[in-house]
Amino acid sequence: MKLEFFIGTRYLRSKKHNRFISFITIISIVGIGIGIMALITVLSVMNGFQNTIREKIIDTGFHVYVTSYGKSSIVNNYDAVIKKIKEEKIGKVVTPFFKGQVIIKSTMQRIMGIELFGVQNNLNKIDTDFKKSIRIVEGDFDLKEKNYILIGRELANFLDIKIGDRVDIISPQGGKYKMFGRVAPVMKPYIVKGIFKTGYYEYDLKLAFSSLSSLQTLFNRPKSSWGIGIKLKDIFQARRVARRIQKLFHYKYQVFTWMDLNHNLFTALKNEKTMMYLIVFLIIIVAAFNIASTLIMLIMEKKKEIGILRTMGSDASQIIGIFMINGMLMGVIGILSGIIAGVLLTLNLDSIFNFIENIVNVLSRVYYNLFSKFFDISFPERFEILARDVYYLEKLPVQIMFWDVFSICIGSMIVIFLFSFVPAKQAVKFKPMEIIRYE
Repeated sequence: MKLEFFIGTRYLRSKKHNRFISFITIISIVGIGIGIMALITVLSVMNGFQNTIREKIIDTGFHVYVTSYGKSSIVNNYDAVIKKIKEEKIGKVVTPFFKGQVIIKSTMQRIMGIELFGVQNNLNKIDTDFKKSIRIVEGDFDLKEKNYILIGRELANFLDIKIGDRVDIISPQGGKYKMFGRVAPVMKPYIVKGIFKTGYYEYDLKLAFSSLSSLQTLFNRPKSSWGIGIKLKDIFQARRVARRIQKLFHYKYQVFTWMDLNHNLFTALKNEKTMMYLIVFLIIIVAAFNIASTLIMLIMEKKKEIGILRTMGSDASQIIGIFMINGMLMGVIGILSGIIAGVLLTLNLDSIFNFIENIVNVLSRVYYNLFSKFFDISFPERFEILARDVYYLEKLPVQIMFWDVFSICIGSMIVIFLFSFVPAKQAVKFKPMEIIRYE
């Protein structure tokens, strides 16, 4: 093995007399490095987006939900159910809640269909994740009175309301009396006590909170809850905990998790990440083709030396090993350089985006100032690589995961091994005597 390693590394260094092969070698190494860098960056951004969306969705809700079977899902004896769950020490937060589809109307006669949640008045104190997710930007988290309500920033902007304004909540399901065989809708006035921001546009536009007792009155369900929400220390234990709760109550209640509730969304994100991995991995395959081409040219150049080594007693495995080591060394150098470049690029990606945005915006304004006097040019809009108002992000979320980097390295090494083995295998097909005689 020492012979193969010595000659393989020597072939990697000593190509001064054939600059074309040296140039192809550099391209191969750079290609591998760019592929690794691109994969790490893309997957880290995908991880960041996925985890950000997951945190915003999950922290606003619960990890495990306990409801009754049927259309209404109402739990009448929720205090007893909560007591039993707490006795089993399941979850760090166990709380009743109510929710329902309602219509909110402002004094400006603007209306919007939203989902109204009724929660405990002190939920922001007992649930630190909820407090972190529902960030009050105006007013206070105050649900002490039945007619107090918290709304999202986007909803407040749409309705054109501020703290202290009155809104009307219309519930099509909460009436006590029937009209034409159907339950008449009920309308109750509420006072806006807080405006929150979750960082998730859909929630900030179509979500509101009031007290549990308020929704019990609004939906005419006194002493009942829509369900019981449970927060866990480890969110990925949700399904195991759900099965445990079902057995605890002998399958009397319907139990589902945050994974069930958002299955389609997270499956789509996972599939998107997989597709991006496969697409960007093509860069590494192209670079591996360059390694194969480099080895083929190197083998053709070293035919004489191959013949000499064979006549001196080197077997086929040693010849294959020489060129395999040469190809694998190119791959390892490319992978290591790609990992370093990928990690550095990912950690500084937001700053790089900001720098590019500033340069483009400065150039566009210079262009406008120079030519607007002579031509009818509109003032340029601010250029953004990642539109913050569309994606609703304060900064680009990135998360480098060890498993992603490890799988990238293993996958790349397998590809490089295969693309190095095929040309190296061809090197032993030369007949030593013919090489020495004619070369």
